[in-house]
Amino acid sequence: MLLAVGCGRIGFEPVAESSLIESPRSVSASGAVSCAVLADGALLCWGDAVHGSLAPTIGDRYMFPTQIGGDLDWAEVSTGAQHTCARKVDGSLWCWGTNTDGQLGDGTTTTRTVPVQVGVATDWTAIFAARRTTCGLRGEGVLWCWGAGGAVGDGTLMPRFEPVPIAAGQTFRTISGRDDHACALDSNDRLWCWGDNGNGEVGDGTLVPARAPLLIGVATWRVVSAGFQRTCGVTAAGALSCWGNGFSPAPQDVAAGVAWTGVSTGGGAICATRDTALWCWGENDYGQLGTGDNFRVATPTEIEPTARFGLVASSQQHTCAVRDRVLVCTGLGARGQLGDGLERWTLSPRTAIPGAWSGLAVSDGAACATATDQTLWCWGANAFGQLGHGITTPEPAPVRVGGVGAWAHVSVKSSGTLGIRTDGTLWQWGAHIGVSSTTPVQLGTETTWSRTDGGSDHACGVQLDRSAWCWGGNISGQLGDGSTVASTTPRRIGTATYDAIAAGYRGTCAIRTDGTLWCWGENSTGQVGDGTTTLRTAPVLVSGSGTWAHVSVGSFHTCGRRTDGSLWCWGANELNQLGDGTFVPRLTPRQIGTDTDWDTVMAAGEHSCATKIDGTLWCWGLNNDGKLGDGTRTSRALPGQLGAGMSWEQVEADSETTCARATAGPIYCFGSNAYGLSGDGSAWSTRFQPVVR
Repeated sequence: MLLAVGCGRIGFEPVAESSLIESPRSVSASGAVSCAVLADGALLCWGDAVHGSLAPTIGDRYMFPTQIGGDLDWAEVSTGAQHTCARKVDGSLWCWGTNTDGQLGDGTTTTRTVPVQVGVATDWTAIFAARRTTCGLRGEGVLWCWGAGGAVGDGTLMPRFEPVPIAAGQTFRTISGRDDHACALDSNDRLWCWGDNGNGEVGDGTLVPARAPLLIGVATWRVVSAGFQRTCGVTAAGALSCWGNGFSPAPQDVAAGVAWTGVSTGGGAICATRDTALWCWGENDYGQLGTGDNFRVATPTEIEPTARFGLVASSQQHTCAVRDRVLVCTGLGARGQLGDGLERWTLSPRTAIPGAWSGLAVSDGAACATATDQTLWCWGANAFGQLGHGITTPEPAPVRVGGVGAWAHVSVKSSGTLGIRTDGTLWQWGAHIGVSSTTPVQLGTETTWSRTDGGSDHACGVQLDRSAWCWGGNISGQLGDGSTVASTTPRRIGTATYDAIAAGYRGTCAIRTDGTLWCWGENSTGQVGDGTTTLRTAPVLVSGSGTWAHVSVGSFHTCGRRTDGSLWCWGANELNQLGDGTFVPRLTPRQIGTDTDWDTVMAAGEHSCATKIDGTLWCWGLNNDGKLGDGTRTSRALPGQLGAGMSWEQVEADSETTCARATAGPIYCFGSNAYGLSGDGSAWSTRFQPVVR
């Protein structure tokens, strides 16, 4: 039962039978998109619409299934996350969404937000949409593919903007694809696979890409499902086999000797059917297996033994299935892909994470905070162990970081975390810069670290003698040592002394002890601030006069505060992330307004936030997830205040969520709750819930 309050259902109350979806003809799930063809031929989709795979209505997502057009003659649908294709009963084929690689098959690379017909053929009998490619069967089983070069299967590396025939002379009865590989069963039930093979997902026993279909073994097969970096299938004898990531590079039995009838391979989650029983196993971070919890399952485990399951479609982080004739979904639902209408984002600071906090860091769905008693706590995404408490299960509420010691500083970036203890030692955990650990691992033996910050694949820090150091990836010169050579150990940045350092996406900025601001690394949008777009492998002086007190490096823009209290931003501005009221990118610092009472600033992905010395909090830029915290999802070209009446000390953000630390101690997070950052546990469902119209 779902409890309804206003327009959005946030608890449990009876679901009206008329709102359920019964006995759909076709179900597909990929990325954060779900689609179904109903018994009456209507096509419904829900979830993420940002790539055009769904025509956007409320911002960039459908929270409820919404009909695509008014036609009632659809037969089959397949979504590839960023594009979707569907077949009609008259045999015509239609696609829409992202088209950068020609995956829509209309002869162009133009993105389409409404279905466009693929050619004029009306003999299509099957279809699948992968990440950057599409394939279909025509007539008596002739295979046609199009899209990204190397994954099409025509033996070349050329992109194909219209369908081309594959495996001449062979006829096929079923096809499946995901990411950049695909598999098909021919009319004699033999297995053929092709495409990327870095994890052995093609199944030929090698890791060599297959640019044309390869015959895999001598077995005959009942069904095959190509998923993210792995493939599974059911043999004609009813054995369940998998290969690729987590398995060998050739088919190996997962559950032999039983009568399996079907399988769906998503990301790390796999679900298979045995008659009307559903069995799932694998990754379960967000409840995508439907087990009622989010613990990984090592072997096939029956789901809801008393229920009768039919169609099943697994994505990387959610699963949809037909249970007792009703369409249900489970797993991550932050972008509406569960179709249950629940709003899994917060538009304003309203739910406090209690505690007496002294520091805060946020990135890529994970957050960590130091408490006034010098303990360290983390919550949110945890696929790589970045929460530091010994496991990889995401946590919707703060959990204490493992290990002994008192903590002085924390930084969360990408898939890993950095922390400095009160004794000056530096620690890393998660999967970050040569470390893979679910608990803190000390980096070096120095006891003189005072500050650190992490970028997407690199980190930097300042020691007590004011020397600055960087380590990690260096493809854009973000380490600042004049090279593009990576390093797993810290390298000193020249001989200058620094008061502060900030790392972002392949870029770094630091304030020297004389107050001058220097930046280096990625500069494609002018984020270095030297008036050019030239990549810089060593520090360059940021243009303009003045001395600086604070700096923050985002994905493709940078913001800083000067010692006179003025606020400045530069770099990319296509979504108003600079806050100057325009969409014009800036190659040098641009003052934001005329106020001179700014305190701290945070440059995130496509939005920015800052605090003033009076404790007020201001945000601007993209607001699709409510991350500006003003109670709306309306973007802002200029700074707008939020949380009126409250006093704030610190603000941190990633591309989808903003968290701020109040003066009184609690932390508030707003925006997307995809990975549990708000701490209220609403980010995912661990059991199958009805899809509601």
